[in-house]
Amino acid sequence: MKKLFSDKSGFTLVEIIAVLVIAGVLSVFAIYGISLSVKAFMFSKDASNTMGKGQVAMMRMTKEFKNIFSVSSGSTTAISYKMYRDRNDDGDADAENHTLSWEGNTLFYEYGDEYGDEKITLVDGVSDFKLRYFYFDSSNVLKETSSWNQSTTTTRIIEVTMSLSAGETSSDFTARIVPRNIP
Repeated sequence: MKKLFSDKSGFTLVEIIAVLVIAGVLSVFAIYGISLSVKAFMFSKDASNTMGKGQVAMMRMTKEFKNIFSVSSGSTTAISYKMYRDRNDDGDADAENHTLSWEGNTLFYEYGDEYGDEKITLVDGVSDFKLRYFYFDSSNVLKETSSWNQSTTTTRIIEVTMSLSAGETSSDFTARIVPRNIP
């Protein structure tokens, strides 16, 4: 009688090579998928950090600019102004000199009072920063000026435009602020 099964067991060389080739192709696709996932995660992380930093910086500038009561100078990349900061012991607010300036890729915030001056980094990674100034003329038409002009009119608007970059991400922020304490 013939034997149906051979006494030899195991895989042939061709079968082993075929399995290794298939496993190699599958691992290439798996590694490519994992690398895309990691890149997407890093992009999302950079975008989230950029958005958070930009929103905090814009909120700080908006709060500061709303409380301005006097501007000594204003250009497209810097503004120097006075505002009331904290109330002292007798209930009166003390005026402080403040300056917001863009140098390189960093936005600096400087302030000073009778105790001295301090310069801090408001936000870094700034790829573009611009201040624009608007006023209403006598016919109530909104006009733009290249710098702050005290004699133009009492109604003024400051527009802040900022672009932040981190890695491959870039985020743009814009706000128009009307200082409420300017006489």
